[in-house]
Amino acid sequence: MPQLTWLSIAVLLFAACEPTAALDVGASTPALRRGDDYGKRSHVRKRRHHRLECRETTPQGAASCGFQDYIDGLSGAPANFAWFDPRAPGVAYAHAGGIVWRSTDGAASWSPLAEANNVLIDLEPDGADPNDLIAATLSGVQVSTNAGASWRPLALQGVVVDALEISPSEPQRLYATLELGPLLVSRDRGGRWEAASTNYPRGKTFQLSVDPRDAQNLLATLLFYVPNTRTPADAGAIYRTTDGGVTWLPVYEPGVSVLSLQRCAANPDVLIAGTPFGVARSVDNGATWTSIPIPPNPSGIHALAINPQDCDDFYALQANAGPLHTRDAGQTFQLPLMEGLQVMRTGGFPGTMSIDPADPAHLILATHNGFYTSRDSGDHWTLLPAMMHMNVAALGVSSSAPSRAWLVTWGQGVWTRDGASSPWQRVGLERLARDYAASISFDDQHGRVFIGANNALLSRDGQTFQELATRGLAFDAAFDPTDPALIYVATQVFGLYKSEDGGQTWRTSNGAIQPWGPAPGSIDVRAVELNPDNPQQVFIATNANGIHRSDDRGQTWTQVLASPHYGGCLLAVPDAPLRLYACLNGVVSSSDAGDTWTTLNDGLDSLWVGQLAHDAATGHLYASTSSGVYVLRRGESRWELLDESCPTPGATLAIMEEAGQRYLLVGAEHAVKRFAL
Repeated sequence: MPQLTWLSIAVLLFAACEPTAALDVGASTPALRRGDDYGKRSHVRKRRHHRLECRETTPQGAASCGFQDYIDGLSGAPANFAWFDPRAPGVAYAHAGGIVWRSTDGAASWSPLAEANNVLIDLEPDGADPNDLIAATLSGVQVSTNAGASWRPLALQGVVVDALEISPSEPQRLYATLELGPLLVSRDRGGRWEAASTNYPRGKTFQLSVDPRDAQNLLATLLFYVPNTRTPADAGAIYRTTDGGVTWLPVYEPGVSVLSLQRCAANPDVLIAGTPFGVARSVDNGATWTSIPIPPNPSGIHALAINPQDCDDFYALQANAGPLHTRDAGQTFQLPLMEGLQVMRTGGFPGTMSIDPADPAHLILATHNGFYTSRDSGDHWTLLPAMMHMNVAALGVSSSAPSRAWLVTWGQGVWTRDGASSPWQRVGLERLARDYAASISFDDQHGRVFIGANNALLSRDGQTFQELATRGLAFDAAFDPTDPALIYVATQVFGLYKSEDGGQTWRTSNGAIQPWGPAPGSIDVRAVELNPDNPQQVFIATNANGIHRSDDRGQTWTQVLASPHYGGCLLAVPDAPLRLYACLNGVVSSSDAGDTWTTLNDGLDSLWVGQLAHDAATGHLYASTSSGVYVLRRGESRWELLDESCPTPGATLAIMEEAGQRYLLVGAEHAVKRFAL
C-alpha cells in the first residue's frame, strides 16, 4: 500500500503556500521612515529559493504566449508513490507533485492525468474493474471510474484521511482513519460511516492492512501522540483487531514509531513492518512478530516492498543507506543498491518502492528526486525522464558567463544549461553533494559560485564545490568587490556569517540584532547585499524583523525599516545614488541607503513578490509574483504585466543573454520558462 513517508510530508510542508490577497496600495502611498510599519503579511516566503505557488494557473492563449518552456533535459519530481496495478498487466500509477501519472506499457512511458483536487495520501485499486480507483486525500475520499482521468468526492470531505483500506473479501466494507482521529468503518461503500470502536489508540495511523480472506481481521501501524496535544510521542506500535475494529490489542510494541507495513500477496499470513531500528516479520497474520536488525547500521526503514511471488524476497528502504535487498527473509541483505541513483543517502532517503507482479525483477522506486526503474532487482537504476514536476528553488546567471543558466531545486539537485542548443545537465553528486538546495549567488570578479543549502557550498572553478563551515540553511551570499577574502552568508537560524579568509573560517556577525522567533539566537536572515560604492555598508532583510544596515562591515547594525512581515529579497542597483529594492509586502525602495522607504505597488495584482531582477541594459525592473511577472520600466512608477496573453506566476528570476538576445528566465509551473526581452 503506498503512503507518504516523513520525507514526502516534509517536502509537501515546504511547498505549502497560499498568496496573500493584493491590497489597494497605489503610487500615492507616502514614504516610510525607519521604524514605520506599513501593512500586514502573514504568509512566509523565502528569497531565491521560492517554491512556486500551490495554486497553479495554466497559461491562457498558449499559442501567443511569450513565455516558452525551457526544460530540455530536465527530469525530476517529489515522487510520493508508484505501484503496478495487479488487475491489468502493464498498467502502473504514480503520484508526484499533485499529479497522478499512468503507464500502460509496464512503466516505460507515462502520461499525466487530471491534476488531483487534493494531495493524495493513498491510492488503491477499487474492486475488480481496472478503471476503478479510490484515494485518501487531504480532504476526504475520492474515486475515479476512468482510470484516474477524473475524480469525484466520495465521502469525508474537508477532513484529512490518514489511511484507507478496502476489504477484498467484502468490497462494500471500507476502513479509514482521520488525522489523529478514530478508525471509521463504512459497510455501504462510503455512504455512511461510524466509529469502529472507542478504544482505537490516539495517534497518527500510517497504514492499514486487511486480511484479503477475512474482512474482520485488520492491522494498523500507529505513531502515538502526547495526550491532549498534537505532539508526537516518538513511540508507536502495531495493533490488531479480529472483530472488524470493535476491539484492539497491541501485537508489536518496539517502543518507536512503525513507519511501514506490507503483506505478502503469495501468503497473506506473512507481513513485514519497518521501524527506525530495522524490520519486523510475522508469519501468523500479525499475531506475533520477530525483529530483524539490519547490519551494519540498524536504522530507519521507511518503506518496504515484498515480492508478490516469494514472501522471503523483500526490499527495505533505509535512511542513510539506500534500498536494501534480502532473498532469505532477512537473514542476509544485499546493500545498498545505489548504482544509477542521483539521490543523497541522508535523512529519509527514498519514498516507496513497488514490484511488478508479472516480473519481480522489475521495480519502481519513488524518491524526492523523481521515479527510478530497475529491470534487474535493483542492481541498476534509471531515472524515468518524462515525469517532471520540479521544486524550482532558484535561477541564476553570472555576468561573467551570461549564456549559462543555473537551476537550483529543492530535492532534485542543481542543473546548468549552456544556451538553447544544449539541454540542461545535472551537476553530479560527486561534484556537488546536495540534492536539496535553496539559493545561488555569484562572485563575478573571481569566478566563484555559491550554493545555499544546509551547510553551504562554494566553488572556485564552477565545477567542484566544497562545504563551508557555516551552520543552518543558507539563503544568500554577498562578496566584497574590494576584498576577495571577505564573504557574507545569510542563514535562517544563525543569522549572518562572515569570512575574512575566502571561506576558510567563519564567524557570526549579528551584533546586537534581536533574534526573531522563540529559539534563542534564531536570527532569520533571508537576504544580504553590499553597497558596491561603499562595501563597508551591508544590508540584510529578515523574516519579521525588518531591514537592517551596517556601516562597518557587519560589526554593528541599525534597523532602517521595522516590519513584522517577511522580507524576501534585497536588490542593490548601482545607480547614482544607489537604489535599494526589497520584496516586503510588495516592493519597497530606498535611494538614501535605507533612511527612507517608498512603496512601489501601483499596478501589482499580488503583493506576494518572490524575486526582483534588474536589467542593466535597459534599467527595467522585473518582479515575479503569484499572479504573473511584472515589469517596472525605467523612469515609470507603475508596474505592467509582462505578458497579458498568458500571465505566468513565478517565484524566481534571472536574465541571460545568448547570441545577442537577452531573455528573462522564470521559475514557473514547477519548471523553467524563457521570455525574449
